[in-house]
Amino acid sequence: MQSRRCLQYNKSYLSVCFILSLLIVLLPKEGWSARLLQDSSTASTYTNKGIEFSKADKLEEAIEAFNQSLKLDPNQPEIAFEIGEAYLKLGKFKAAAEAYQQAIRLKPNYAEPYNSVGGVYMMLGENKEAINAYQKAIEIKPDFNKAYNNLGLVYQNTGQYEESIKALKKAISLDSQSPIAYYNLGITYFKSKEHLLAFEQYNILLGVESSWAEKLLERIDPSGVASVNKSLNSQEIIKPEPIYPLNAKSSRVTGTVIVQITVDEKGNVTSARAVSGHPLLQQAAVDAAYKAKLKTTVINSKTQQTTGVLTYTFVLN
Repeated sequence: MQSRRCLQYNKSYLSVCFILSLLIVLLPKEGWSARLLQDSSTASTYTNKGIEFSKADKLEEAIEAFNQSLKLDPNQPEIAFEIGEAYLKLGKFKAAAEAYQQAIRLKPNYAEPYNSVGGVYMMLGENKEAINAYQKAIEIKPDFNKAYNNLGLVYQNTGQYEESIKALKKAISLDSQSPIAYYNLGITYFKSKEHLLAFEQYNILLGVESSWAEKLLERIDPSGVASVNKSLNSQEIIKPEPIYPLNAKSSRVTGTVIVQITVDEKGNVTSARAVSGHPLLQQAAVDAAYKAKLKTTVINSKTQQTTGVLTYTFVLN
């Protein structure tokens, strides 16, 4: 009985050995696991090449390398996104949109391609699709300040100024040092005929990034905002600080007040009125403006009366 069992076990063992020997003969020397590892390694190699080509602005080569990486490992939403970015730089908008959509299909909760495809739609004049894409990006990533900025821009382009202002203010609240959001907000204010508020963004930009302030000034009509409301803070000889109102302090009110002024030939402020800012802070800013002494404006060897604005910022310690 025991010899029979032994024989059965030996037969089973021989069968297993025979099957294994067949597999060794039929399968490639490397084996399937090794093949998969090699494909993954090769995909990574193509990805690295694509990144190098992108940095060198060799965009066609980058796209080719990224596509090779995707062929070997199709589940790479980030690589599909990079292909979209390369196509966008080449101005191939439809190809870029297809790549971004592929990234979204691979990873539906991926905010960045929604934001980028929104930009493509906007450039193609498909504003409704652009708005939907930006809103989806924000839904996925609520603190996505770039998507808020872009949403504000497409609203601006379609004349929806209130929605534009709301989106751009949200972008600024998420990143108060983002010059492009202030710039776009200034343009929106200007297009909606809020010239003084547009110039307020110019004054803010002077303290954030002056090059963007100059770009905004170029877009604003010189006969409207720029000539009448030029910032005169740099022209002050005597710069009295405004007295912080007690009621504003107790209410913890902070912010910026812009005061429009007229300056006579001797550099004295002859008129001043607050054109923006919290009501509790405006009178203090006006009082400080009247006490200011400014450099005189000389044109053709003659001192001239001038107009402009002074900006006062109230911050609690």
